[in-house]
Amino acid sequence: MKPHFTLNKNIVLQQYYKAEKISDIVSYSSKTNPLITPILEQETNAMFSIHLQNELKNVKDKSRILFLAQAWNHEQIESLINQGITWFVVDNTSDLEILVKHLETTDSKINLLLRLKLKERTLKTEKYYVFGMESKVINQKIKELTDHKNINNLGIHFHRKTQNMAEWNLQYEIEDVIEPDVLSKITTLNIGGGLPSNYANTNVKVIDSIFNKINELKLWLQTKNVKLMLEPGRFIAAPAGKLHTEIIVIHGNTIIVNASVYNSDMDALIVPVKLLVEGESNKENQETQPYIIKGTTPCSLDLFRYRVYLKKPKVGDNITFLNAGAYNFTTDFCDLEKIETDLIEENKATTTKQTWMNLPEEYTADTSKFIILPISYEKDLTFGTGTSKGPEAIIEASKHLEYYDDQFDCEPFEKGIKLLPQLNLNNETPEEMVEKVKEEVSKQNEKFIIALGGDHATTIGTVKGLEQLHNEFSVIQFDAHADFRDSWNNSSLNHACVAKQISKKHSLLQIGIRSIDVDEKNQLNQTEHVHTIKAYNFSLETIKSILPQLKQKIFITIDVDVFNPSIMRNTGTPEPGGLTWNQIIDTLKLIFQEKHVIGADITEFAPKANYESEAYALAKLIYKIIALDHSKTI
Repeated sequence: MKPHFTLNKNIVLQQYYKAEKISDIVSYSSKTNPLITPILEQETNAMFSIHLQNELKNVKDKSRILFLAQAWNHEQIESLINQGITWFVVDNTSDLEILVKHLETTDSKINLLLRLKLKERTLKTEKYYVFGMESKVINQKIKELTDHKNINNLGIHFHRKTQNMAEWNLQYEIEDVIEPDVLSKITTLNIGGGLPSNYANTNVKVIDSIFNKINELKLWLQTKNVKLMLEPGRFIAAPAGKLHTEIIVIHGNTIIVNASVYNSDMDALIVPVKLLVEGESNKENQETQPYIIKGTTPCSLDLFRYRVYLKKPKVGDNITFLNAGAYNFTTDFCDLEKIETDLIEENKATTTKQTWMNLPEEYTADTSKFIILPISYEKDLTFGTGTSKGPEAIIEASKHLEYYDDQFDCEPFEKGIKLLPQLNLNNETPEEMVEKVKEEVSKQNEKFIIALGGDHATTIGTVKGLEQLHNEFSVIQFDAHADFRDSWNNSSLNHACVAKQISKKHSLLQIGIRSIDVDEKNQLNQTEHVHTIKAYNFSLETIKSILPQLKQKIFITIDVDVFNPSIMRNTGTPEPGGLTWNQIIDTLKLIFQEKHVIGADITEFAPKANYESEAYALAKLIYKIIALDHSKTI
């Protein structure tokens, strides 16, 4: 067997979503393993930390690049900006001076992070260079650049080692070196340096403590209106990779495999970390003995492991090294061949199918009446971000719902609830998003579909999909905002334009509105087939009087900011004075009594801080909608 790597796409995504849960922005360090970059670009809304122009080829959408500068000039800066890169990290005053001078010659807008030099207690030799500027310089430069006409956002970047817990008292360290007024001027704090992975010579048990420290920092930063960015490279890449080798010689207690650290595991020399071996024992016993595993070159440093306990290995056996996906680049030492990587799309042995409420398989089949479609998408939001993470949080919370609904005296799951695979559309244009949602929804003939956004623009695609299945229907919109703009950020397919787009083909009832632009107000007053009930004028009697003016078939779209912020804080633009839980449930009861509801969606949930109870409430709201349809038809 030739040596080869395998890279598991599912594990890449699992690790990414773990990092995403404890941060506001994830920027994958592409140098860790460039093969992972296109996976994350296609499947997630990750940014990508890039250090050299040679690496730019690995990212198609250059607007998602965080470029870490070192020793650049005006021509290089101009080239980077012309390619669409707007996020930069600068670690020294010379590079910063060149950038500031360049900005004087252009109208381009950028986002700039300054790298802070923090004490790294693990640096006990002269092996490592410590990047960054002293805190005194950072404080001064942030103040100088705050009102720069070409800088949209300022931030601070710093680096952490992974295993030393003394280096993760992050809030204390930042408060100790960054002046309070400087902290109020930044929008982003970026932790460079990876999160831990599991190696033979590292302590992976610290990961929970590190995650807790990062969560503490994130919550503190939220009180300062600062977003937390993480740069997990090793944490994402390492667990996804395996190195498969074959034993070619055994002499004494030395095993030689048909690969070398010089073309597979340079991490073993640089860091150094030592890869775990699949099936190894953690101690010597009657069945196992200690072995050295060496590479094929004549170099005495070509050691995969100095001591590993194995059970009677023999020539021809396979040795598989685990967590081998990070920094597994090759060299031309001894003219070694580059080891190829096989991408594994799905690991069926370790991946379980996700279901709504953890329902038994017989209630999640294709024959299910109710279809739940998660849509991860957010684009050009007007205030808070994070709505692309909403579907996952709601689905996770659904696992804790009771099967029986006491209010409507039924078990709504009995007619089946099928959870479709999530549509990951963060990298799509608004036009592409709408088309893909439309295509998926149009497949659900004779189903009651519930879409989970994502920002409210996803509703445009859902409605267009339903138009392929139903001749005529009206839409009822629960929302704090009118969403009746012709265009926003140069797009008519923006979340601020949803109702306007829907009204071109459908009559519309808006409920809960309490934030509106004067142009929207004037347009609504001139549009007879759109009815608006303000939150402060809420009345079931008024709603009941309007329902006869709508079509018999109804699609319901719920922007979660319709709720009062005391119920729903984790949304993009919360508005005071919203509706209560019972007001919304009572309204839904009335709609289902009077009309034939063909589907619904829930949008704009942005899980950030202490969101679990809100995710649970939205999962229950979905189950209430299912219960209303179920109880009407039993």
